[in-house]
Amino acid sequence: MLDRAELRFSGTYLHDGILPWLHCFLNRPNRELGKRYRKAILIFPSGSYAKLSDRETDAVALRFQAYGFQSFVLHYSTGHAPYPTALLEAAEAVKAVRTNAQKWDIDPDGIYLCGFSAGGHLAASLAVHWDKPLLRELYPNGECRPNGTILCYPIVTAHQPYRAPIFLDELCVNESSEWFSWLSAEDHVTPDTPPCFLWHNADDKDVSVMNSVLYASALSKESVPYEMHIFPQGGHGLSLADETTAAGENEINPTCAQWSDLAIRWLQRM
Repeated sequence: MLDRAELRFSGTYLHDGILPWLHCFLNRPNRELGKRYRKAILIFPSGSYAKLSDRETDAVALRFQAYGFQSFVLHYSTGHAPYPTALLEAAEAVKAVRTNAQKWDIDPDGIYLCGFSAGGHLAASLAVHWDKPLLRELYPNGECRPNGTILCYPIVTAHQPYRAPIFLDELCVNESSEWFSWLSAEDHVTPDTPPCFLWHNADDKDVSVMNSVLYASALSKESVPYEMHIFPQGGHGLSLADETTAAGENEINPTCAQWSDLAIRWLQRM
């Protein structure tokens, strides 16, 4: 297993001098199975862009790895790292996985993002902005394009009344900023946006379920394939919603825990 991969890229986007890094969970080829070209899952944890939640890192990666996917967790910049720092790191992470596809036993056309809450915003942002001028200049051949996204109780919009309260403060963006228009992913969906799997809880008081609804509606208008599951209750931030990641019994929710099996089946159909 390759435990850590640093992401090095030109520019001035390193936060506090710390390189973003990938934690890698790889299924190695063996004599019985032979070499395969597996799909890859690149996980973006939540944390309101202020920190990264440990409950959405290794345990989630291991869940996907157990089903034969090559899994990665991106430790992206947080804590007032100005936008678009994390977006550029996410793009570089996709490029790194694609560049190393042969070495890491990965299908270069099978790289998917799995983002939770603010990590979901990061995943959706890359899905809609991968071909915009900023990223096209850095990745002219589309090296940073994900092949699909899994969005778990995601932040999607910067518009009131559905944006998360801490959202803009942590990204150092206000409504007069040149970047503000970039922050609502639902406004930038095109037919070239990759397919999406979404899940959310109807009673989520931290990130309104309308974030997922708005994104699904935008995907539908552009005829982009998607699958969405809205569960009746469970609040916010359940991660795997079972004993694997639960901080207490209130975070064990068998109904919501279906999401990982549903997402894996969705990936297998892709």
